[in-house]
Amino acid sequence: MDSFATADQLFVLDTSAIATFKQRDRIPLEHQWGFLRRLEEAVIEGRAFFPHLVVVELTDKKRVPHPDAPGVWAIGVRNQIAHAYRPSGPSIFEVIRRAGDVVDPEDDEDADPHVLAQALDLRDASAADVFVVSQDTLGGEDHISLREACRRFVPSIGHMTPAEFIAASGCRPAGAAS
Repeated sequence: MDSFATADQLFVLDTSAIATFKQRDRIPLEHQWGFLRRLEEAVIEGRAFFPHLVVVELTDKKRVPHPDAPGVWAIGVRNQIAHAYRPSGPSIFEVIRRAGDVVDPEDDEDADPHVLAQALDLRDASAADVFVVSQDTLGGEDHISLREACRRFVPSIGHMTPAEFIAASGCRPAGAAS
């Protein structure tokens, strides 16, 4: 299948997920650009999303002196995200209220609360199952993981690792690892 397997699922990608798509053990180098092109179709179709701060994290010269394919891809598709995303006040408030400890105090441009707010907005605006896609499953000494933050909402927001997303998306190119 060339596109996402089900239309009743929406995916909000965080920085770690997009950065993971360049790992050769996930998607072989010769298939990475094809995968990103198919993922772009999902963005255009309104099934894959990410907030602007994800692009900042992927391309900020202090963090990444030379953006690689996933960062360049994110820059290219950010304006194609359906329903140009600005976090709603109620969603940001809800993230801070339920999972404010997801914010990394060492990162003044942390995208995680915006990823969660976007997932909440999408969940509230559609009948689809919404998943945050993130490699952030462990958190840190002073903040919780995105996976844990997703569990704090009622109903909870789904969470997938990048490997689970690649498998569930139906976009896995031939030869990609599971």
